Amino acid sequence: MRDRHLIFWMLLGVSGCASVGSIAEYSDLTIQVAEYKLMQAEQSGGTWLGSDELLSRAREAYARKDYPLALNLSRQARFEGETAHAQNLSQKDAGPWQY
Repeated sequence: MRDRHLIFWMLLGVSGCASVGSIAEYSDLTIQVAEYKLMQAEQSGGTWLGSDELLSRAREAYARKDYPLALNLSRQARFEGETAHAQNLSQKDAGPWQY
């Protein structure tokens, strides 16, 4: 049984390495996902301050072909979009804390 698990993980590792793309592709895809997440947060109630600035800086870095910086900035923008959306949903029915 243990050998089967080992073989499974080895095959999974080998097949995963075969599908690795370039950092430029990952940067572009991450920017697109960040755009979607920020749009989703905006539709559910709003984004955090500075999230749009992060995304525009990621686009500028991608245009300059500074792919590692573009990837890091777009990951941060994606995280902020996801978290803002979750915050908007959790506070959707919030009322005043004093009556």
